[in-house]
Amino acid sequence: SCYCFFLNYARYKRGAAYLLLAALSYNIGPYKVTGYKGKYPKSSVLKKLEVGNRNIRDDYVNHCHWRGKRIPSIERRRYAELMLLFTP
Repeated sequence: SCYCFFLNYARYKRGAAYLLLAALSYNIGPYKVTGYKGKYPKSSVLKKLEVGNRNIRDDYVNHCHWRGKRIPSIERRRYAELMLLFTP
């Protein structure tokens, strides 16, 4: 369920960043956001938020690939999520 995605990011509870991480995790998978035992590195979005850098626009929208190709519809969706969930 979606609730488990929110629980994974309770420690990053910084307002909109919390919702944005949950949405990204729901779309690309929690292990690709938080990293997993050397198989997946930690997401650049998460790394920036952990050090307090809120300039994550390009990194967030960069998660728009499927099978190695950039998909314009996914890119538009990422921009919409960013505007709705992160823009003050």
